[in-house]
Amino acid sequence: MKSDVQIVSFGGVSARVSQRGDGLFMVRWREAKRGRSTTSTTREGALKLAKAKVRELAGKTGSRMVSVIEAEAIEGLKDLVGNRSLPAVVEQLRDAVHRLGGWEHLGRAVDGYVKAGHGRVKRTPLAEAVREFLKAHEGSARLYLAGMRKELEAAAESFGAVLVSDLDEAMLKAWIGRKNQDGSDPGPRFYNNRLATWKTFLNRCRTWGMVAKDHPHPGETLRRAKEADRVPEIWTVPQVRQALQVVLEHEPQCLSYLVLGCWLGMRPFEMQRLKWSAFDWERGYVDIGPEVAKKTMQQRFIPIPENARKLLYGRHHDPRWGVSFKRRAKGCVRTHDQAHLVALLKKHGVLDEWPQDVMRHSYISYRLAQGHGRGQVAEWAGNSEAVIRARYRRPLRKEDGEAWFQVGL
Repeated sequence: MKSDVQIVSFGGVSARVSQRGDGLFMVRWREAKRGRSTTSTTREGALKLAKAKVRELAGKTGSRMVSVIEAEAIEGLKDLVGNRSLPAVVEQLRDAVHRLGGWEHLGRAVDGYVKAGHGRVKRTPLAEAVREFLKAHEGSARLYLAGMRKELEAAAESFGAVLVSDLDEAMLKAWIGRKNQDGSDPGPRFYNNRLATWKTFLNRCRTWGMVAKDHPHPGETLRRAKEADRVPEIWTVPQVRQALQVVLEHEPQCLSYLVLGCWLGMRPFEMQRLKWSAFDWERGYVDIGPEVAKKTMQQRFIPIPENARKLLYGRHHDPRWGVSFKRRAKGCVRTHDQAHLVALLKKHGVLDEWPQDVMRHSYISYRLAQGHGRGQVAEWAGNSEAVIRARYRRPLRKEDGEAWFQVGL
């Protein structure tokens, strides 16, 4: 029968004597941070070995020994933390207890962690989640996807091994606020665009179970930067008249892109999804369905101005006249129409730079100048009335609005 364990101690060093199943007596101690043991055929011999060993270890100078009980506790801690460094684990635990305000709050913090659902999330690295997210958005408009890809892939390259569930507000804020490539600080609008990308990404991660469902993620807790009221850059009537002339003379295949942007106010990715079947020429409107307006997922109807009807419908009453003279196509524009149009207008001196969404901003501004209410224009443009009120305050005369929608007649 196995006998009781005996502890032999001297000078702060301990050894343990116990009988094995085969009848031998084992002596165990800790030396140089490793467990050591030896055996004896009798208890007396084992006790003698243990006493000699603890005296030997206690007499060594410069050594720091622990008891057998403490050694077993350290082994248990190693099993718990895996391959992590013990000093790093202790430091992390010390920091956590300090932030909690004391050891007594640790249990409460764990309960809150479990209730928030953090313990049930998938442990997915950021790089893997980014790949999955971009794959799910392959059908998105090229320009819309390119912006998200640039932001998220850069983050995946910098800290892709970090778990999505471990992203916190401080880390995300530091990343979004990073310097631009030219060394300048990101402006409020650029900062907010980055934040919007992360909010979209983390929302999708939440549906995949990578982020706790009952707890706000950092994309929701970070505050948007305050943007000063800005007046959008728009084209003048002479500019758009000249642009139309250049397109008709040099690259008529870009005509539909110019018309849909300037006189129907559509977003670039909406144009790329739009089919000619969406045009109701008899009643005079374009049906922008949810599959086209994916940003808002709301259907809307845009009235077709007379100049747009003339330019798109054509003298042969062919609704495809404006998209291609060389082939018949269901899509209204080509994916590279904007790049072609920008290069064409710069080449012929119509403009020096292409402000973002300049055609859409022009459409909304001139519709307001005609006297249409903000609510009505917001409905046509697929914006909220608050955005129209905050972003489109350019002072224009009514005759400016009328002249804009007379171009091409």
